Amino acid sequence: MLTKIEPTYTIDIFMAGDTAQAKHVCREFCMRGFCIHIVPADFIYTGGEETGFKIGIVNYPRFPSLPADAWAAATELAELLIERQGCGFEVWYGVRSDESPERAVRYRGKVSNAVYAPHEFMPKMAEKE
Repeated sequence: MLTKIEPTYTIDIFMAGDTAQAKHVCREFCMRGFCIHIVPADFIYTGGEETGFKIGIVNYPRFPSLPADAWAAATELAELLIERQGCGFEVWYGVRSDESPERAVRYRGKVSNAVYAPHEFMPKMAEKE
């Protein structure tokens, strides 16, 4: 038996919308060698609520990836879900510019608790508008 150990890290995507449709999109996306879990979620906020789901991405030893590659795949999956769900969205990123030289360049001038337009972090979405 082969035992494989990989560093553990997680990425979560929270989205309102149809969970069954999201599962279909995730199954299609995972055929390339990716592992996720998806659970229904109820989002309750001041003055209302809506249903949706949480997608969890875990570095899985069978399909290991570097954190930057996992984030790129998570972003790609989120964009695909947004497109297929036909919904608007708001993006919240933890901007940790001190984690790597690449992040320092990418997030230069960004403030970690500021609100930015989605196209500033997801340029592909701006092209579709």
